[in-house]
Amino acid sequence: RITDAIAAFEGTLETPGSRFDRYLQGDANAINAREKRGYALFKENGCASCHVGKSLGGQSMEVMGLNGNYFAARGGALTDADLGRYTVTQAAQDRARFKVPNLRNIALTGPYMHDGSAKTLPEAVRLMVRFQTPNGSLPDRDVDDIVAFLNTLTGTWQGRQLVTTPAVTPLPAILSDGHSTTFVQKTMLAVSSPKEEEANSGDPASTSLSLRPEPLVPAPTGQDSPQDSIVVTAMRDNVPGDPLQSVNIRSFALTHSIDKAVFRPVALAYRHGLPSPVRSGLRNILTNLNEPVVFANYLVQHHPGKAAGTLGRFTINSIIGVAGLFDVAKTRRFNLPHRPNGFADTLGFYGVKSGPFLYLPLIGPSSVRDLFGDVVDRLTLPLAVGRPFNRLAYSIPTTAIRLIDRRAEFDDRLQKLHEDPAHAYATSRAFYLQMRQAEIEALHGKHIPDEQKASAINIQ
Repeated sequence: RITDAIAAFEGTLETPGSRFDRYLQGDANAINAREKRGYALFKENGCASCHVGKSLGGQSMEVMGLNGNYFAARGGALTDADLGRYTVTQAAQDRARFKVPNLRNIALTGPYMHDGSAKTLPEAVRLMVRFQTPNGSLPDRDVDDIVAFLNTLTGTWQGRQLVTTPAVTPLPAILSDGHSTTFVQKTMLAVSSPKEEEANSGDPASTSLSLRPEPLVPAPTGQDSPQDSIVVTAMRDNVPGDPLQSVNIRSFALTHSIDKAVFRPVALAYRHGLPSPVRSGLRNILTNLNEPVVFANYLVQHHPGKAAGTLGRFTINSIIGVAGLFDVAKTRRFNLPHRPNGFADTLGFYGVKSGPFLYLPLIGPSSVRDLFGDVVDRLTLPLAVGRPFNRLAYSIPTTAIRLIDRRAEFDDRLQKLHEDPAHAYATSRAFYLQMRQAEIEALHGKHIPDEQKASAINIQ
């Protein structure tokens, strides 16, 4: 009875009937041209990759500062609240990871961010674009248009329009989800007059929004109700950069099914059946064989220091490390760690865009640029050296070992990814694209946070 009572109470908190809901139901005039442009920008800038579902968010945890150090830019001492989910899990990959907020009624719930640092919605949009997207910044007009779109997400409560009053003082630290503090602002219920609605319809900064309370349009017989059909998700929209989304999703599902039935059991048998030194030795040998490719790409990217370090690694590990069996170069004596690099990175370094996102069957996330670069890397030794690298007796077992070893290495992260199957594909895509963008930027001297490195899920 207690759970039924809670559910009944929560049912009273629903706020349907936003202008955006009406737009998705087929009313093309429910939002104006500016708000439609803001909606398009919302998707184009990748916001819909995390803000998904009926609530436009609230379904995943993301690192704050995927494309820059938010905390350094904010200034001030770090607090426990800045640690995010880490305070609960104590896992390194959860440091500064927060729950993605839902965007329903977002215009009424400032201040924003986990620390309340953004007092207004435009400030919050600018911060998110700067630190969570590769773009880094947007023109003021684009920001204003996105804010205009976000204002269309304000709904009604029991037939009355939700509005906010500037005179109300925000109440900090009222709610907590266990991972980060949520700041809330008092809202009031009112019914705007038609004249007030007309006056406010084009002003995203207005304190009263332009929706006249009206009942939802009934769904045709045999179809889902309007409320059930209001779903904003990157999986259903045509996400920029993923024109092959429908094919990729099928490939993702197929790969997951085969992985669950075959690859994961094999990878776990490999991890538990072979002693760690044996697995490390195999990994070291394959890594060492690829060092000439890494060396060549660093030269082409105008990084002679890293190229020299890679050549030193290859020489030390090939001689002292017994053909790369032991990674001697990374020890304190030499301090030459492995730095991944390839032709796809070189293409990105010179400005070649990633092209459409691909989810390759049995391999994992990639892109047209990365797939092409990977093929070039794989052909370098067979074409430049010849035997035994151009023989199937070499390429098949080494490729199998490489894939199984990486699958075993990433097992925990992949299992965690599939805990939320409804958004596993979108999460995998977002992590991959954000990580690849950060890796390309790192070649130009930009820093990749450790938390972001830990977030990458790629079993290539």
